[in-house]
Amino acid sequence: MAQLGLFLRYSLTGNDQTVYREENDEYKIRVQYTESDRSDIDAVENVTIPTPKGLVPIKVLCTVVHQGGAANINRKNRQRLVTVTANVAQGAVGTKAKELKQLTDKIPVASGYKIYYGGQQERTQESFGSLIQATLLAIILTYMVLAAILESLLLPIFIMLTIPLGLIGVILALFITGKSLSMISIMSMIMLIGVVVNNAILLIDYAMGRIKEGLSVRDAIYEACDVKFHAIIMMNLAIILSALPQTLQAASIQAPFAVTAIGGVAVSMLMTLFFIPVLYVAASKKG
Repeated sequence: MAQLGLFLRYSLTGNDQTVYREENDEYKIRVQYTESDRSDIDAVENVTIPTPKGLVPIKVLCTVVHQGGAANINRKNRQRLVTVTANVAQGAVGTKAKELKQLTDKIPVASGYKIYYGGQQERTQESFGSLIQATLLAIILTYMVLAAILESLLLPIFIMLTIPLGLIGVILALFITGKSLSMISIMSMIMLIGVVVNNAILLIDYAMGRIKEGLSVRDAIYEACDVKFHAIIMMNLAIILSALPQTLQAASIQAPFAVTAIGGVAVSMLMTLFFIPVLYVAASKKG
């Protein structure tokens, strides 16, 4: 049967047998039945094929019917697949994918069939897992570096409390601007891990120096806030202002990155000046 189908395919659609070359040009030579021998079902039924008993018409071996069929059959994981593609004209892919899923969930699907989402949405979901692992690794490495520099296992924990404080700003910024969490946003959050801890490092490092000089913990951390206030404000404002122009380009891929950075830096800056001194004093009392 496979040989019969292959013979019909070559007979009706043709087969490139060879190539004719003339100077620098090439011309494919296709061999196929004439138009009159393949124009209708009657003509196809009379197509003869070679057999051990000689030439036999197709209609002797099978029944020829006119029926539509797929030009190509695609498979994934050994299952037939029909692909429907579309591009997002406006908005984030993740948001549009959720809206599309809400619509397709209302479509009755026959037994044995299922709707599967692929393309950029599939790649995004796969990348989320890798980015989360990268975030955890960045947090661990940051803690190890801080512990080695400060020669303490407890102080890096207080410094790294600025990371969840920064996440509050990220969520607020994305909500206010109407942007969804994307790979670009998560990449910006990974960058924030190294940026937002700088505020706490400035305070605690200065306070530790003053404590060694004989100042009390409370007075040392309060003095650190007073002395380092302008430095922290100016450093974070520089980051915010440099990222602000990118947020004005709504269609730019850098806009979610900038929005995430601005929200995380702004909130972590304010939270650091209020919460880190309180936590530092409370920890020193317990110690």
